[in-house]
Amino acid sequence: MRRACLATLRDMDRPEDRDVLCRLAMGGDRIARTVTVQTGHLPSRREDVAPFLFLTEQWDRYDDADPDGRQLRKYAGKLHRYDELRDRLCAAADNGGRDRPCTETDRSFLRRSGATAHGVSGSGGFGHGVSVH
Repeated sequence: MRRACLATLRDMDRPEDRDVLCRLAMGGDRIARTVTVQTGHLPSRREDVAPFLFLTEQWDRYDDADPDGRQLRKYAGKLHRYDELRDRLCAAADNGGRDRPCTETDRSFLRRSGATAHGVSGSGGFGHGVSVH
């Protein structure tokens, strides 16, 4: 069953289907990443190619597609400060020994500082390990 599913993913012909697979890979889905790397699939939108190659750590292909890093920095500059792709870009950079194209999300700061989100109505949901009841 698994082999049949992987074969179906590898044989996708429609660009919109490959784009979904590429977005999943960019979001951290391991199976989507494996399939896209093995097949050489790329996002159809030109502005997504550099971040896709960076996030999937395809360094040779990334270097060819964005030799000066301008496309990646432009993409990263458009991400909201809470977008988890910022953390993924930083992690990929760290894994590949490369410069980070952006800063981590503010949520990363909250995790490191020990602040927690409790979801308590009226408190804003944030405290330093203190629940408000």
